[in-house]
Amino acid sequence: MIPFRLMKNASLTLTMSLMVSSFAFAKVTMNAMCFMSEKETAAHPFNPTSGEISEDPTLKNNPTNVSPEDIQQKYRIASLSKVLTTHWAVAQLNPEYRFTTRIYITPGSNQNSCNIHIEGDMDPYMGREMLDRIFSQLKPNLEQAKCTNIESISYDEFFPVFLDVMTHQTVHKLGWENPALYFNSSKTKEDFSAFIKIKSGLKVNPEKIGLLSKTSFEEYLKTTPHKIFHVKSLPLFVMAKDINKYSFNYAANVLFEKLGGKTGYSNFIYQRLGLASKDLEIYNGSGYPAYINQQKKYNIVTCAALVTIIKDLDQTLDNYKGSRHFQLADVMATGGTNETYSTFKGLYSGGTFNNTLVAKTGSAERAITFGGMLSTADSDLFFAVLTSPDTYEKPDLTNSRLYIRSLVQTLAERNKLRKFEYKQAGDMQSTDEYSKMELEVEVAEEVKAKATEVLK
Repeated sequence: MIPFRLMKNASLTLTMSLMVSSFAFAKVTMNAMCFMSEKETAAHPFNPTSGEISEDPTLKNNPTNVSPEDIQQKYRIASLSKVLTTHWAVAQLNPEYRFTTRIYITPGSNQNSCNIHIEGDMDPYMGREMLDRIFSQLKPNLEQAKCTNIESISYDEFFPVFLDVMTHQTVHKLGWENPALYFNSSKTKEDFSAFIKIKSGLKVNPEKIGLLSKTSFEEYLKTTPHKIFHVKSLPLFVMAKDINKYSFNYAANVLFEKLGGKTGYSNFIYQRLGLASKDLEIYNGSGYPAYINQQKKYNIVTCAALVTIIKDLDQTLDNYKGSRHFQLADVMATGGTNETYSTFKGLYSGGTFNNTLVAKTGSAERAITFGGMLSTADSDLFFAVLTSPDTYEKPDLTNSRLYIRSLVQTLAERNKLRKFEYKQAGDMQSTDEYSKMELEVEVAEEVKAKATEVLK
């Protein structure tokens, strides 16, 4: 019988052979590899056998000696951080959660004037497309309110705006850049002001566009007549899938901050799974380095904690009672050729991994990582591989990824893989039928007399 290893997709084998021969092998340091089945409560170190090593030159060149102690040591996980953010969001919100943006219309100082205020919900995809949808629907409501003069447009601190947020699907480098370049108060003001001036169709003094804190606006609203409209985003699971398959730093960091940031995550993961500082140190939702007191900090997690979190994400999705059944493939990229794009599609597009693998890559300074789930006939198998190339140059990164693929292939060959049912959903769009503006609240004129003092 032909060994299973020799029955790989032919074109993929040729591609890998060419890649291997193109680079002199550089050392790849194995930090930790571990796995856990859905029936287990503890992770195991993974090491290929001598027989498995003899069949693969990549494994020969990079000895794998992972001890039980190694999988309890914290290492950089890079963009596998986005899986932690996804787990937190699914557990705290739910996979069908939709971010709600509220638009308030309040009276201005003259009869036909008004003010507009936007209450955000930390929607990670508030960009040009959603703003277009909001303001095109707002115009007829302004006409109905007989507002022909906009005195001011304000927004609160929970309304991040990045006009080019959807561009990451075609300009991948944009999604992998430092998220702090786009997720900050200056960028929101710049992008939102530019949209109002160029695309909104409304005329307003640029100096009257700006931040108004949530608490200040709530006080003002107590004595002011107003109408509240809302629009809703796409569901969370669609966003999570996009974040993970494109490894989108910006959206992951926005979502992480909505949920509570560094302190909130520490509290959540301890209460949820009993994981503490000995198991992980998390600074942001993307894995991009954070700067704390002028020091560069990376998210570091033990391999054992990582597979425990992936397993809990899978179970949380499976246990959710909503409009449909959810699985890991709904929030992470899958192997095979059907995914429109993923950061690992090139190495895992062969038939072996078609609807048997759900995974996420990670790449950061001195860290190349991979983790997810293999579907087997016996049970789902959760795994993580954490490596460090000796240098952060392209040949070494390529060798790390090839090395990881050989290890994952070896783990797969030890188990009979079973395809899961999943229909590819395609790329995320920016809006859907829930983005229709709906009237939520209308407060009558009785409070208007009290408004004058507040507005002073």
